[in-house]
Amino acid sequence: MDRLTCFGTNNTGSYFLTVNANNACGSNGRSIIVQVNNCGLRIFPNPAKNVVSIEFENPEMLESIPDMIEIQDEKSQKIVKSSNVKAIKDRNKGNPKAYERIEFEVADLPRGTYYVQATFDQQSEKNKTAYRIILTD
Repeated sequence: MDRLTCFGTNNTGSYFLTVNANNACGSNGRSIIVQVNNCGLRIFPNPAKNVVSIEFENPEMLESIPDMIEIQDEKSQKIVKSSNVKAIKDRNKGNPKAYERIEFEVADLPRGTYYVQATFDQQSEKNKTAYRIILTD
């Protein structure tokens, strides 16, 4: 019987994935740790007034950090702020503290609802995750 087991570890976005396969020739098992891209990301404060911070819980795991962070206006659908996190990661590979937190000044934006979009693979629109934020007075 083939069997797949998956369980999370400490709410960090890491999962142990174990696959066991059996057939007439015998059995084989393999375990790996999988990092889920949209875990380990914290956006605060929400609602926000002047600054929105995006903090990555495991910046040393480069594959868990998005390539791009954008803030999109809910009404106009326009990108109003962005940060090329991939470029920051590439420049600072030996120093995860350099991209542990990305901050956006939002005091100049009209108050309302926005979406923080994290893109994990710039080649594919499927790898984009959006988080709703509210800007208040």
